[in-house]
Amino acid sequence: MSEADSLTIGTVLVSHELMCLVQYHGHLCPELGIGYRVSKIAMAELGITRENSLNFIAGAANSTSAVDAIQYMTGCTIGKQSFFIEDTGKHVYFFAGKPLHPVNGRGLIIKMKTPVYNPQLLNYEMTKDVQAQLQDPAKLLQYRAAIDVAIRKILNWPDKRLFDVFYANLNGGILKPTEKWYN
Repeated sequence: MSEADSLTIGTVLVSHELMCLVQYHGHLCPELGIGYRVSKIAMAELGITRENSLNFIAGAANSTSAVDAIQYMTGCTIGKQSFFIEDTGKHVYFFAGKPLHPVNGRGLIIKMKTPVYNPQLLNYEMTKDVQAQLQDPAKLLQYRAAIDVAIRKILNWPDKRLFDVFYANLNGGILKPTEKWYN
């Protein structure tokens, strides 16, 4: 990413593509970064583009900002009935061509394996103050700095450090609670 193609949000330097996503979503947060990275992996692996998105399905095991990123980046959306959510609170995502192969049901699974960001790990009082908008400027800067560190890791760590990426049979259901392929 060159500086000419980049913009700064907070203290994080981002690509023009990510800046457009941030404008769509409204802010840059760790979950948006996760969805952005997941989308880039799926798009490269399966050849998904916004233009050919009707040929694919995608889904998530959470209802976080990552969902906005995946819909924006890939064009697979809830409105087109090509994006599905089964909220188990996990950063697990699936992508497959349509129609799903009747025998092998092969689909791409992307599972976050490295806990980069967990709001509960931040100082509880600081988190409570920020959420209640009662923070003083110093607390807000400290909180934002912790978020920026997480975003930098999400955007810059190698794929293999952040995610398990593999193919699996998606026939007969996607995100069964009894399956152990998610955290």
